[in-house]
Amino acid sequence: MLLDKNTASNTSDANLKNNPNDNFIDLPNSDYLDVETKEPLKPFIIRKNNTEKFKDSNTENSEYHLDCIHSQEQFLNLKEQWNELVETSSCQNPFMLWEWMYTWWDVFGSSDDKLYIIAIFEGKSLISLAPFYIKKTFKFSKRLSFIGEGENHADEIVTHYPDIIVSEKHQEVAVSKIVEYLKNSIVNTHVFDFARFDLVKQDAVIHKVTKELSLNFSIKREHSGNQFIIPLPTDGDEYIASLSKSARKQFRLKYNRLVKAGEFELTNENDLSKGLKVVEQLHRSRWEEVESTSIFDSQLFNSFHRKLCERLAGQGIVDIRTMTLNDSTIVAAYNFKYKNTSYSYLSGFNSEDDNRLSPMFVFDLLELKKLIDEGFQSFDLLVSESENSYKKRFGSNVIPCDKILWIPNSRSSFIFKGYFSIKPYLTHLYKKLKYSG
Repeated sequence: MLLDKNTASNTSDANLKNNPNDNFIDLPNSDYLDVETKEPLKPFIIRKNNTEKFKDSNTENSEYHLDCIHSQEQFLNLKEQWNELVETSSCQNPFMLWEWMYTWWDVFGSSDDKLYIIAIFEGKSLISLAPFYIKKTFKFSKRLSFIGEGENHADEIVTHYPDIIVSEKHQEVAVSKIVEYLKNSIVNTHVFDFARFDLVKQDAVIHKVTKELSLNFSIKREHSGNQFIIPLPTDGDEYIASLSKSARKQFRLKYNRLVKAGEFELTNENDLSKGLKVVEQLHRSRWEEVESTSIFDSQLFNSFHRKLCERLAGQGIVDIRTMTLNDSTIVAAYNFKYKNTSYSYLSGFNSEDDNRLSPMFVFDLLELKKLIDEGFQSFDLLVSESENSYKKRFGSNVIPCDKILWIPNSRSSFIFKGYFSIKPYLTHLYKKLKYSG
């Protein structure tokens, strides 16, 4: 729940997406393996007609068709079907909901960007979404990304765990259809020069698409941080007992000090607009002690979260909680609840008594006990770069995430391969010169 750096992501590095050791592992196409089975690539099959119908083996007479959505109006009209699909998909998290995706596009999409949402239907029923868009990155290049990625670092929202939205039942047909469409798009219209996806889970469907495309694209893949997720037991005291001896001792000590310091209370903030202002105040108070800027200095960051809370209001997904001591708010946390998981997104606390009371640490553990009482099964602390983040002290499982790069095999591909080969060294040199001066 605590931020490692002054961004909306719970990362230990100021810019997780621009690591100075940003060397991709260049995987030969023939050696790209399935991340789960480790089996070799299947041969890529080029279909002659992009409108060919696919049949589900479970429903032999069912026909599938694909639409590529480019207009914001079409995107707007997908809301109900979009969220119904997330409910049954393998990427059930708040960052894939229509409200998050549409708000990101509403705030960050520019006139130079193009929606490229690949929607697959079975009859009139939506069965898969690849929520892509195309962004002009330089005067001469176009990048394919998931919606939710690509904002400037100073405005960084950080969309965790992006993926293709599809149920397990329809994964095979969705992957085939998306691969065919992307292959034909590159051959016929060259719609993008490269694709990049960050913070991807290792069991994500996009890996299956990547595997099928790898005979026609140069594929690069690297470590993109670690997800820290706490599996919750059914009893709060059992969870506290599972922590290390030092963590239990610190919790008892700080908790008792808080009790002696006066009356403290944990409450829900039902007025989301007011709650965001409290989070901002405490977040600024904390981070402006160590850095001169705050993520809340970004007007785009503020606009995104204000609009997001308006769209999610009343659904029980936004969870703003505070802790007061003697009627003064000393902790505020801005989280999301979806399905059986709570996602720790952003927080702030009054650091005046941090050494004596550790209010954020006590708040976190009390919140975890409350989530357990409410029947939640996991608490996701999101992604940090280091495996040794402070988040491990809460009993987190550490799960690696990936960064994926596609470069279509074309005459100009050598330019992008060269750029991404030298980029890590240029980034490292830039940071070295910046901070040495």
